[in-house]
Amino acid sequence: RAARPEGDRGPPDMGAFFGRLGWTHYRMGALHGAGRYLSRALGQMTDHGDAERAVILGHAGDVANALGKHEAAVQHWREALDLEPGNAELRKKLDEGATP
Repeated sequence: RAARPEGDRGPPDMGAFFGRLGWTHYRMGALHGAGRYLSRALGQMTDHGDAERAVILGHAGDVANALGKHEAAVQHWREALDLEPGNAELRKKLDEGATP
C-alpha cells in the first residue's frame, strides 16, 4: 500500500494485517492460530473490496478444511465464490468438495 498522507492519522488496516498473519500461521502448520487471525481479519474487512474479502474467505475455508471442519470450509468457499464468481480455484475446491 502507498504511504499515508501526513494528515491521515486513521487506524492502520488491521484486517489486511490479520489476513496475512493468519495465512502465515496456516503455512507454518499453526492451524488454530490461523483460524483465529483469519476470523479477526474478516471482522475488520467489512469495507474492503470483494476481491480482498474473497481471498480471506478462501483462506478461511482452507484452514477449516485442514481442521476437519468441512461444512465450514464449504461455507467459506461458497461465500468467496459469491464475491468472485470467476475464480476457478474456488470453483475447483467446491466441485471436489472438502477433504474428509
